[in-house]
Amino acid sequence: MNRFVWLLSFAILLSYGAIVWGDTKPPPFSFAVIGDSRSGVRNQLSPIFLTSIAEINRVSPVFAFHLGDFIEGWTQQPEILQSEWDTFQSALDRFEMPVYLAAGNHDIWDAQSQRIYEGRFGKTYFSFDYNGAHFIVLCTDLAGEADLITGDQLAWFRQDIEQTTKEQPVFVLMHKPLWFTKSWLEDIHPLLVKHGVDVVFASHWHRYAKMTRDGIRHIVTGGGGAYMHPPLTKGSIHHYLFVTVTEGAIKIAVIKPGSILSEDFLDER
Repeated sequence: MNRFVWLLSFAILLSYGAIVWGDTKPPPFSFAVIGDSRSGVRNQLSPIFLTSIAEINRVSPVFAFHLGDFIEGWTQQPEILQSEWDTFQSALDRFEMPVYLAAGNHDIWDAQSQRIYEGRFGKTYFSFDYNGAHFIVLCTDLAGEADLITGDQLAWFRQDIEQTTKEQPVFVLMHKPLWFTKSWLEDIHPLLVKHGVDVVFASHWHRYAKMTRDGIRHIVTGGGGAYMHPPLTKGSIHHYLFVTVTEGAIKIAVIKPGSILSEDFLDER
């Protein structure tokens, strides 16, 4: 997708953001979520990831999220890192809708890798509104702050979530599922409960998992193409999510790549 088309799409998204949930009945909309798509080999895209992109394009969500570990990373050689990012960009270019990124530990692991990431993709944490819903993307791997939401990011998060209402759908997306950590339980979770956050999405674990705490769904979606982490469980499947938001309901479908076929998968007879 070229830059002009992406910017035009983003401008359209913002135009819908003025709708206030509860004052009107916004039309339903859908978005996709995928995470951990790296293949395990530098400069080689996972076939599972590419299949998922094609299927996401077929079902046409308004936008998509990728929750990190886009590349192998962990190299101090900038030329190798830039080549990996070029390869990942070639996959991003296949999406037919805007894609929002939440960097993972294979994408940012020190100050240099963070500078390179920000030079390509901009802010590491941000938020936006669409159709009355609010989306918050956090970074769990800032240089010097891995596995924490702290400092400037925590201050920003507190200010941002204060602008939401319990009447509107609110989603939080990030790479690592930090909701088991002491700092998350003390600093973040009480704010999620206070402001009625609906779903927290993460990846990092190469599987699908779900838990509910204080009425908030917490979902791990780390099946975008990387190998499955042992021990293998029922959730050890490659997958992506298709999320539909309607007034009063948020429906989440877990889709195995290869399940969404083109209308032309059969020859006409």
